[in-house]
Amino acid sequence: MGDRRRISTDGGEGLGYNPFGSLKTDGFAPGATAGKSPETAGPAKANGRAGRQRIDIRREKSGRGGKTVTVVSGLAPLGPTRIEALARSLRKALGVGGAVKGNCIEFQGDQREKLAAFFRDEGFRPVLSGG
Repeated sequence: MGDRRRISTDGGEGLGYNPFGSLKTDGFAPGATAGKSPETAGPAKANGRAGRQRIDIRREKSGRGGKTVTVVSGLAPLGPTRIEALARSLRKALGVGGAVKGNCIEFQGDQREKLAAFFRDEGFRPVLSGG
């Protein structure tokens, strides 16, 4: 198998070179983005994108055996963990079943008006479609 040597990752010998050490940070707040990922940040309001973020809410029936489904799309900037949490809370609030598929959330039945009111209150710009 060979010799298994461990490389120290505590910043000691061998890893002392920082390629970004010579960059100037004038004008930047210290640690402004440190520790905050899009997954853990609040809704779009927290990063200043509320009001501009478009959420598409559409009703679909085709390919579903005649059943009506409401699909919410345009959620990709929130990230997968935030979309899962949002879907969970919306399923409880609406009292209907639903599923996350990719960057979209699907709800059973025609829930467009209720979802539009929710997203409007959260600072998003919902757009309804699908008759």
